[in-house]
Amino acid sequence: MTTPVFEALNKSFPDIQIDAVGDKRSSLLLEPFPYVKNIFNKNKRAGLKEKFDFIKLLREIKYDLILDLRTPVLPLFLRGNRKITNYPKQSKKQHSVHQHFSVVNKILTDWKNPPSCKLYLSKKAEKAVELNQDLGSDEEFFVVAPGANWSEKIWPGVKYGELIRTFLEQKLTNRVVLLGSDSDAEIDLDLGMSVSNVLDMRGKTKLLEAASIMNRAKLFIGNDSGLGHMAASVGCKTLTLFGPGNPQRYRPWHPGGTVLLAPNSKLKNLPVYDVIKKVKGIMSCG
Repeated sequence: MTTPVFEALNKSFPDIQIDAVGDKRSSLLLEPFPYVKNIFNKNKRAGLKEKFDFIKLLREIKYDLILDLRTPVLPLFLRGNRKITNYPKQSKKQHSVHQHFSVVNKILTDWKNPPSCKLYLSKKAEKAVELNQDLGSDEEFFVVAPGANWSEKIWPGVKYGELIRTFLEQKLTNRVVLLGSDSDAEIDLDLGMSVSNVLDMRGKTKLLEAASIMNRAKLFIGNDSGLGHMAASVGCKTLTLFGPGNPQRYRPWHPGGTVLLAPNSKLKNLPVYDVIKKVKGIMSCG
């Protein structure tokens, strides 16, 4: 959800190059960005010496602008002609993308609204998908991501299994691709005889490969998780199931995003029928 800031900076100042600081796993997504020059991986659990060495590494470069969308701390130790560190207070009604954008509104004066989230696809990852995952560019399929980083945000696996079987029985799609982490792969979907039309890639893809798969999909269905934001960033329509959490603040940021709220914010109370009905509505809109 920080990529709208990256995109707006690039479009407003097309001659600049950006260095990015992020954790190792998520910053891999920035590697194909044409205007990102260097990526520095920050270890959140680093000891004092590692933190000192990291700051020393960054101080070797003097920047025109240093921008921190998360905290006001790191820029204090770095060299730059200008630093923007004023982190605004969070508002439950303000989307996270708007909050990030408000940090840079003084230098992005021509932008009334943030652009959509965006990821650039890796040719290497796209080729790996074609060669190893048996997914042709012309095949129609749904992506289902049944995991999340908190158990209360996960719709029950058996309901996902029923949902997938209904997709295939009613020919809403020819195939379903499952995406997620190693821990997501442990969620039992009780798919039964539907397995032949289900490609289970949970724990088997790198993030850029997952992005390439979702770029080809007709629809993403999943819980409130990072994969939903990635799907939005590659232009895939999304249906996000919310239990606890704040959809006003954390829904995928793009025109093709739909959310479905569970009764009483408890995902176990969300009927499969309601999800199917919502999916049919999305697909009927073209």
